[in-house]
Amino acid sequence: MPRRILQGTLVGFLIALVSGTLADQITRNFTRNATIVGLVWIALVIACAFGYRKIRTSSESNFESFEISHQHKKYFGLIALAAGAIAVILKSMPHGNHLFLVAKVVAVLVAAGGVAGFFYAQGLPAENNAAPSLKSITETVNSTVLAGCAFVAALLASMTYRTSTDDFYYVNLSTYIYDHGIIPVRDTVLSDQYFTGYARMSSWEVLWGVFARFIHVHPTLLLYVVFVPLATALSIYVLSLLMEAMGIRHANLALVASTVFLIFDGVQGFTFGAYQGPRIWQGKSFFLAVLIPLLLLTIIRLLRSKNFSDAVLLVAVVVASLGASTTVFIIGLPMLGVALVLACVNRSRHQIAASTISIAYLVTCALLFKRMLDASNTASVSALGRGFGVGIRNAKYTTHDAMPQSYDLLTKLSGPAWHSALFAIAAVLGWIALRGKFSREVVALNFAAWGLISTPVVLKVYMTLTGSAPIAWRYIWLVPIPLLIGATASTLYDGIWLAKANNNVRAGVAVTWIALLAVLPMTLGTPPWKIAPGSLVSADLSKPGAYRVGFGYAQTEKALAKVAKPGDTVLARNGISASINTQTTNFYTVGLRPVYVEHATNGFKDGFAQERVDLSLYVGNLTKKPLLTDAQLALDLNRVRVNVVCIAKEQKKQIPTFKKLGYTEPQKKVSKSDGRIWVWCGRTSAFDK
Repeated sequence: MPRRILQGTLVGFLIALVSGTLADQITRNFTRNATIVGLVWIALVIACAFGYRKIRTSSESNFESFEISHQHKKYFGLIALAAGAIAVILKSMPHGNHLFLVAKVVAVLVAAGGVAGFFYAQGLPAENNAAPSLKSITETVNSTVLAGCAFVAALLASMTYRTSTDDFYYVNLSTYIYDHGIIPVRDTVLSDQYFTGYARMSSWEVLWGVFARFIHVHPTLLLYVVFVPLATALSIYVLSLLMEAMGIRHANLALVASTVFLIFDGVQGFTFGAYQGPRIWQGKSFFLAVLIPLLLLTIIRLLRSKNFSDAVLLVAVVVASLGASTTVFIIGLPMLGVALVLACVNRSRHQIAASTISIAYLVTCALLFKRMLDASNTASVSALGRGFGVGIRNAKYTTHDAMPQSYDLLTKLSGPAWHSALFAIAAVLGWIALRGKFSREVVALNFAAWGLISTPVVLKVYMTLTGSAPIAWRYIWLVPIPLLIGATASTLYDGIWLAKANNNVRAGVAVTWIALLAVLPMTLGTPPWKIAPGSLVSADLSKPGAYRVGFGYAQTEKALAKVAKPGDTVLARNGISASINTQTTNFYTVGLRPVYVEHATNGFKDGFAQERVDLSLYVGNLTKKPLLTDAQLALDLNRVRVNVVCIAKEQKKQIPTFKKLGYTEPQKKVSKSDGRIWVWCGRTSAFDK
């Protein structure tokens, strides 16, 4: 029953996302009316549903298993230990030119290792030429295990909120469509389509806004309360399908190991794993957690079946991936390149056609997107926007260069040395657990692609061509890390040097691996509702189904209802400002991320980007020393034309200053019943029209 429910949900959502992406792409050239987009979407949903009923994807009845001898497994065990040791050494070395040289060599070795793995896998003999069924070859995931893993992951995702200023300009777009019935083309965070907005190629936010308007349910309720647990459960389900397709022998054990890793590794910012539950409402997170493993699955099925139906399904998953995130340009194209190479080896017309059409579709959309970016005047940010991203996004933290280098991509992502070692070991031991036809070849070539992209010359060219330097850390998504982590548990249970040991000993080794996944990654066992040491991101644990809103927003909402007027510009600290932008478009905020502020206001004399950033920092300041003088504060407020100021308890010393500057309309503090959380909001009429 759980499998049927998840399968039906996955198919339904894939149809909705494919048809919605096409509806958005078709209509964006002639209308911005959400109703018209919705009607076209409904028509395409019906067409896609009928089309899906006509096609029949391949079964795994022709499954072939490719084993590695115990003698070779011992060699791979030694290679895994060596890889883990190299990872620890690389992470422990002091920064310097010699380290960057070593990292370049390692990148080349990763690429070469992937190619070597590909040729090695091609020479493996089949275990049984009679082509027995999948069930007799590999252990399918038990429904109870699947339901348990999916439920735990979904429950923790629905209870966990990690604050992220990504919220405000993603969900704000959906909220604007819900409020106004119009798909905006300019900024709606700082203004009502007055300033410049980001160029848009994906369809995720538009589709949620249109859907929310059609069913009269606010998009934040749909995304934060309904979609988060559902999508997280789907991510576990798709991973289980991929494990079965890859021929992992002990799939139940592998799924448990992967789920543990995803949950306990999810606390760190670079998404080294793929547990995106608390942030899976974002298109890029859904792409990482659900669509990437689904893309791998469809590639493998097409390579095995050579069926037209599987070719259509591959193209559909690619369309859905672009609908979710433009990250597919830098991740999907290399993966499809791998598929095309193997299709040419197979000499299958359907495989070659599906891979070629998918690549052509993404390349065409990428060129259109680049044209849109150029037209929207997306100049590089100045010093105003520097230093506010995570480490890998500003390579000057390590290499003192304008772009990330091999060292950044190989080490900055992986946190502590033990975390790097776990991945390096899993990359080898997990790989030999993949026994299905084409499984090892596909993963090996993805490894080779990641290593090749990470090599110095190729890296610079690839980042320049794709414009992906700010998100270069996502290249690691080419490698199915959670799958390999789980597959390692299966390898350890089978035994490497302990192949002749009894089941209890081998089970003990596998359970030890699972325990390490919960204890070692990033934070010595920090659960997902906590944060990594030194991280600037906060996390909260709440009841299941809680809204994703900043600390103190509930009190701000009550205060704004009493003092604010539609169209007011509100100054509040970041967490509250982000929540204002996600929940309503009746008010605008002073600014959040400096990069966004500068981009939006670039070329506008009344934009005052620096003043906006200074004001945002001022109201979020917890130090004793004010960041602005009273005179400068008054000037900045006047230039930005701030109507309402909301001050939380932590900054209460600022309230008298704002009262002196005219924010004196009486507003009692709005607090919780225990009195510990309160927000004061004052308004001035100086900027009323």
